[in-house]
Amino acid sequence: MDPEALSDEERREALYRTLDRLRTAAGIRDPEVEIVEGRPGRPPARLAGTASRYRVVVTDDLLDAPDEARAWHLAPVLSWWTTPGARWRHRLLVALCVLGAVVGAAAVAAVLAGRLPVLALVVGGLLLTVAGAVGGHRLLVGRRRALDEGGTSLLRAAGYDPATAQQAARNAGVGST
Repeated sequence: MDPEALSDEERREALYRTLDRLRTAAGIRDPEVEIVEGRPGRPPARLAGTASRYRVVVTDDLLDAPDEARAWHLAPVLSWWTTPGARWRHRLLVALCVLGAVVGAAAVAAVLAGRLPVLALVVGGLLLTVAGAVGGHRLLVGRRRALDEGGTSLLRAAGYDPATAQQAARNAGVGST
């Protein structure tokens, strides 16, 4: 059936069917879903919100994609709730940012109080910046890898073949695969 022949409500229902199939396999409750206009450089599905209330944000491009393509993009997002390693890395990344801000503020305060030379602040700031960037990058890459692995496991649990789903996503041309 031609996707343009489907009404907006039918397209949304198809998305919710895919989401429900994955959600059931993951054993999680219904997440809040927000459908937004697709923009270049934005993934077709992503997690948004705060720790107390995460939601799945889906671009309208994903509504027209085949079921397997939708599943390919939704599975890593839903695996947030089933992959403790990804959540652990996220919390560690937040802690790293807070630690960097506290150490940086303390160093500036020490310079202003005359207890630390300005050169030490500059060198320490550069070292802290490099260490934070490297550590943050490693945590982000590890979180993405954990979500991708969790998504692949979730696809299998929901009865999808990950290779077929990835190929469908490539053929649909929605987002990057």
